[in-house]
Amino acid sequence: EAASDYKRRLEVHGDNYRLLTARAKLEGARHQWKRASDHGERAVAVSFDPATLGVISDSYLALGDRAKADEYAHAMEIAVSKQKTAYHREWSLFLLNHGRRVGEVLSKAQEELKTRQDIYGYDVTAWALHASGRDAEARQMMNHALSLGTQDAMLFYHAGMIDRALGRTTDAGRELAHARTLNPYLVAGAAE
Repeated sequence: EAASDYKRRLEVHGDNYRLLTARAKLEGARHQWKRASDHGERAVAVSFDPATLGVISDSYLALGDRAKADEYAHAMEIAVSKQKTAYHREWSLFLLNHGRRVGEVLSKAQEELKTRQDIYGYDVTAWALHASGRDAEARQMMNHALSLGTQDAMLFYHAGMIDRALGRTTDAGRELAHARTLNPYLVAGAAE
């Protein structure tokens, strides 16, 4: 009954870009790459969202279409570069997760952290430090990110991966298990 209600709501709101974006992210997390790209493309046709472009890029990369993946990553970069707000955190994480421009992301994240000290600012900085091989510093940033007790799987995944790099296997296992409890799809690829 719940599935049919969900399907009915989806049919009624099928062109809602927010719903399509959420479905793209969910399907990407489930590694249903074709569905993720389909929903994402429908979403960006209505509202050009940089984070959704990243999901589409990752989907095409997983499907083996490097040219399409690069096309959407480039579109994401252009969309983010036109924003007048603070450095785009989704773009930062996208770059870090793909091992691109790590030094640049770290520099911008540290600069932003001087005036915008929040959980996700500390998280991006920690993840950039980790990508730079500076895991002891990354752990200090994660302590700040986790200090308010926000239950976000991504935070615990990052903390677990940093602790794993530091050789803190018990802490890493606990954090990755908690991340998996919060979102089983986020850490599906992380080996324990």
